[in-house]
Amino acid sequence: EKLGPIEAIIHASGLLRDARIEKKSAQAMKEVLQTKVDGLINLIRGTLGDPIKVVAAWSSWSARFGNIGQIDYAAANELVNRLCGEVERLHPEARAVSIMWSPWEDSDMARSIPPIVRQGLEAEGVLFVPTKEGMERFVGELLGGRGEVLIGLEMPLEERTLLSRQTLSLESHPMLSDHRLKDKAILPFASVIEDMLEASRGLRGDAVVAVHGVELCHGIQIDPSVELMLEARSRRFSHSPECGHIELNARHADEQPKLAYRAQLLTDAELPEPIALQGEVLGLPMSIQTYYEEHAFHGPLMQSVSRVLELGTNHIIGLLKPSKPASWSSLEKRSSWLADPLLLDGAFQLVSYWLWALHQVTAFPTRVEHYVQWGSVPTGPVRCVIAGRDEGDGVFSGNIDFYDEHEQRYAAMRGVRAQVFSRAEKASASSTSSSAEIPPERYRMEQFEEVTSLLQRFEMAEKAGLRNPFFVQHHGVARDTSVVAGREMINFSSYNYLGFSGDPEVSAQAKEAIDHYGTSVSASRVASGERPFHTELEAELAQLHGVDASLVFTAGFMTNESVIGHVIGEGDLIVHDALAHSSILQGAVMSGAKRRPFPHNDVKALDAMLSQIRGNFRRCCIAIEGVYSMDGDIAELPGFMALREKHKCLLFVDEAHSIGVLGANGRGISEHFGVDPTGVDFWMGTLSKAFASCGGYIAASRPVVEYLRYTTPALVFSAGMSPANAAAALASVRKMREEPQRVQQLQQRARFFLERARTAGIDVGMSDGSAVVPCIVGHSMKCLSLSERLAQRGINVQPIVYPAVEDSASRLRFFISSLHSEEQLGFTVDALAEELRTLA
Repeated sequence: EKLGPIEAIIHASGLLRDARIEKKSAQAMKEVLQTKVDGLINLIRGTLGDPIKVVAAWSSWSARFGNIGQIDYAAANELVNRLCGEVERLHPEARAVSIMWSPWEDSDMARSIPPIVRQGLEAEGVLFVPTKEGMERFVGELLGGRGEVLIGLEMPLEERTLLSRQTLSLESHPMLSDHRLKDKAILPFASVIEDMLEASRGLRGDAVVAVHGVELCHGIQIDPSVELMLEARSRRFSHSPECGHIELNARHADEQPKLAYRAQLLTDAELPEPIALQGEVLGLPMSIQTYYEEHAFHGPLMQSVSRVLELGTNHIIGLLKPSKPASWSSLEKRSSWLADPLLLDGAFQLVSYWLWALHQVTAFPTRVEHYVQWGSVPTGPVRCVIAGRDEGDGVFSGNIDFYDEHEQRYAAMRGVRAQVFSRAEKASASSTSSSAEIPPERYRMEQFEEVTSLLQRFEMAEKAGLRNPFFVQHHGVARDTSVVAGREMINFSSYNYLGFSGDPEVSAQAKEAIDHYGTSVSASRVASGERPFHTELEAELAQLHGVDASLVFTAGFMTNESVIGHVIGEGDLIVHDALAHSSILQGAVMSGAKRRPFPHNDVKALDAMLSQIRGNFRRCCIAIEGVYSMDGDIAELPGFMALREKHKCLLFVDEAHSIGVLGANGRGISEHFGVDPTGVDFWMGTLSKAFASCGGYIAASRPVVEYLRYTTPALVFSAGMSPANAAAALASVRKMREEPQRVQQLQQRARFFLERARTAGIDVGMSDGSAVVPCIVGHSMKCLSLSERLAQRGINVQPIVYPAVEDSASRLRFFISSLHSEEQLGFTVDALAEELRTLA
């Protein structure tokens, strides 16, 4: 009655109850269909007496193409498409359009899609619709569209990509050591904006540089170093203006890359209106020098504010000093900045002064909606005008204008958001938060972000039609074959390298040990858990490695973690291969020592590193592996032994995948290269691979082993190795010495598989001479699919996907056994090659 008759219908409701068909309930499917279909039917019926001119329905690309887990949602949207075809019969004057969208970039649904699933969708041509482009397209269809319109599955007319990488460290970028939160050197938000502006100009060549929606996803800690990977992509479509995005990923040596910042390329870079200041002008409660000394987290090199000119209830004005690229890094080749990160950070420092002066809080920036710049960055002082307000819940927002020395406004920042991370302490009891104010995601582990994220990845993979390949139950002995779900398969996911697990003699020795000693020694060895088989096994392992003594632990991972963490400490340095196993990295973390990775298997790079920094530390330990379990390549042991002598270091060699595999008699990498084993300080090995048991050990000189025996926490405070495990390992070591042909057959089978795979054009990466042969697939979804296809052909091989490795390094990993026949290996390579061609 107020607004007159209804002339348009927009039907945009929908409900998701995604699941594979066998898990869908009739009620859930009914809810999905009713929301979409009955909703539109009721709207049409309810407006039969109104002069309807247009009906616009939001449909989905799944209506046309289907989508795994969405049989009901796809059907509901296709019914909406068909119903729109009936609208003009019921409303002869009306025009009907049904828009089949792909996901919107900024929607909660799109954000919930894990990167691995999103990449799979994009590979199928599903484009994620930017919000601005989507709104413009919707308005256009509302005003003139008719029939079924498909949006988001067409390829762009033009696409440009810019990629860049750089490594930051406090040595190469000393200025960054003066930007610390809670004593951790953190990359400034302002530096990210500078890099994104450079990428925008490099990609598009605009005279006016701008970025939109720069958002902090994960802070970047510098110490000791970090690799930054920036990708900027621009797309132009036939139906909309150019659009694009920028992503900055960060990777530390022992981690997978993490998305740190993201932004959109701004196509409309109009000059916003100058800030209009409001509110009362206040006196300055402190000088900027006092603020820097007592409240800021910026050291002298990062202090950009030279003077606070005016402070108000809702604004602050100050003078900023610029910087030169060379002041940030001696490696910097640019002679001038595009925006100058020190000026940008200086604006954030002014915001921090205002926040502390008025609210007694410290905050850091988390988002910038727009940054637009029209001219070159000034070389002289910059006047910065900031207007801000309190949004509540620890969030502040504001706008910033930059003026050059001639009072010309040359840049503007809009929609700046800052998040409080500390508050001034107050004497009153009310300043202490009660436990009732702590949200459940901080104390209910099932609501922890990392927990829900993992479960979400499993759910999305299931919706994409991929079975979970992990924790699958196997039956029987893990030999050349394994029984999975009642089906015998060729097995490449177990490292029973020499076939001793399941060997009758080895099993008999384990059973006899149980009969004589029971199933557990029931105490730590230093207390009353010592047994004769412990001493015998350690003597055999020492002889195997050609050193004085050895010490057995109950787990291989724990051996590395505990021994490295125990022997090395504060004031020391651990340098480890960039591809070192997680157990080595965890031991390094536990030690409290400084930790530096060196490029994989690169003796020259390590030499150069140690030449620069070895003298700064008390002790230094070089940690490498004999065979790298992800890649199957062999360490350049003689070179590392030479560096041990040259730089006066300890050398720690993890032989988990090389003992029993390398050397004519299986004595490992020292036999492989023919070097003196006493030139290594710590030989570490595991008993779960070639030796058909479970546990780890250290082989070394007798004084070192005696020290570890009485002081290593993992031995002193842990029960001794069980009788069955020790007896099985002891029998396996002796059997390998008596039957070296097993080692030779393993090496022959591994060569056969590797050479045949290379001949078939399979990417086996760096594998060379070991029993580990990867197949590099390069896409997590493709890798999971390949593993499943091979399983259907009777081949069991595990996928290694993100986050265990980078998505581009996703792989299948084949462990070769002496038990594998050439027929099994040949069949597997042929099947692998065929399936790779099918998935290409």
